Amino acid sequence: MLELPKSLAVCLVLKRVIGDLTMTERLDPESIDLADLAKVLRASCGPVLPGDAVGKTRIRDQLVIHLNCSELEAELLVDTMIARGFVKRREQTDRLVFWEL
Repeated sequence: MLELPKSLAVCLVLKRVIGDLTMTERLDPESIDLADLAKVLRASCGPVLPGDAVGKTRIRDQLVIHLNCSELEAELLVDTMIARGFVKRREQTDRLVFWEL
């Protein structure tokens, strides 16, 4: 199993509104099913996202929406998904880069 650096082992904050109460729940990134999260991303973004920075940013933004987390937390989660092979950076030519979910 791939060992993550300590900086990626940050807890995610997921906010849920229940009636008039706002609950904040701390989640361990290890408790998130990355395969399911990749399916959600494929459904919302499609299987391929063009552009090196633009594609990765779109993935991050979708995680912010889906998990209701900060951009930093989402960026760390995207990096984890890349490290574990759920998101892949592909280069077709020197100038054409895309992300595959």
